[in-house]
Amino acid sequence: MEDVRSLASIFDEHLELTATVAAEGLASLGLVPGELIDGRYQVERVVAVGGMGTIVAARHVGMDRRVALKILHVDPVRHEGVRARFEREAKISAMMESEHVVRVFHVGRTARGEPYMAMELLEGTDLEVCVRDRGPLSVTFACTVMVQACEALAEAHVRGIVHRDLKPANLFVVPDPAGLVVVKVLDFGISKRTSTFDPKLTAAGALVGSPLYMSPEQVFDPGVVDARSDLWALGVTLYELLTGAPPFTAATLSELFASIAGDTPPQLRSMRRDVSPELARIVARALAKNPADRFASAGELATALSDFAAPEARRVAARAVRIERAHGAPSSEPPSAGERPSRPPTSSAPPRPRERPKRRARAILGLVLTAGVACAALYAFQPAPRAPSPTAEGGR
Repeated sequence: MEDVRSLASIFDEHLELTATVAAEGLASLGLVPGELIDGRYQVERVVAVGGMGTIVAARHVGMDRRVALKILHVDPVRHEGVRARFEREAKISAMMESEHVVRVFHVGRTARGEPYMAMELLEGTDLEVCVRDRGPLSVTFACTVMVQACEALAEAHVRGIVHRDLKPANLFVVPDPAGLVVVKVLDFGISKRTSTFDPKLTAAGALVGSPLYMSPEQVFDPGVVDARSDLWALGVTLYELLTGAPPFTAATLSELFASIAGDTPPQLRSMRRDVSPELARIVARALAKNPADRFASAGELATALSDFAAPEARRVAARAVRIERAHGAPSSEPPSAGERPSRPPTSSAPPRPRERPKRRARAILGLVLTAGVACAALYAFQPAPRAPSPTAEGGR
């Protein structure tokens, strides 16, 4: 695939950066090459450093398997919410069976009492870096990686898990030996179970998610979102992969949320002429303000996108549908080879009231955000360090 070859240089640059970080990192973290963590993981080098944690490449001495150790560097008492999210990410990732979710093998604590998780060691980069360094991706490549992400979400959703922070930076691209790519969905740390509420993870008035990718309902109340909020985030991500820019932007957080709630994004085909009208309709449906007007499930979205993806994506979409059907989730059968539906299928979700007029939405949002999210606005648009992805040279 042409995109895979084009991304090779990005991977090489990423590995060069990784080597630079590694050369600077171990000593500053109080680690030395060859040191044993928890009596089982022999430290090799630092892969990446984030605001609250570090990724270290290591080797399990008993199994001779290379892993990535994600080590959390925060006070567990002062940052109880961060620790709870870290533990939640480990548990959810460990229970998932999809090849499109990074595998977690073990959790423990270092000699200094820092929580860590041992994960699959990956080689590649995330889609945020891909778009930043290369610009808009091809239609085939973008739809292929989205179908794979849908397969991971299909399993998460039937388990009652909503990710709540899907974005290009949390979709990691790994080249495979066949010359294709495998997408890994990262960071289930702020995910929620649809049947439970944990105040440690979502405090009242807290900003949960990345503002540019939040659905209208997530803007108003992140505690009540369901799987369709994740499908909105995939729609935003796909729009960005195809155009190089997200569909909603603004100078302030309150203006951004007002735009998400009330504005129609620029027409996809006005930004990218080689996008077909049908694909533009699919993206527009994923970005419907009313959740009932979106796709009913990740499998349904994967099925719609598989017509525009690489041939192997059809099998991935069919697998997502099977996962959902096995658990009684709403979905649709993927079309047979060569068959293309004339329009996206209609959602089976119950109808909801019509959307509020833009002016009313803006007024309500202005009051709510001025009162409750002013502090979050200062934080959200600062280039704060992002928790590192489990990347390193050396394969999976």
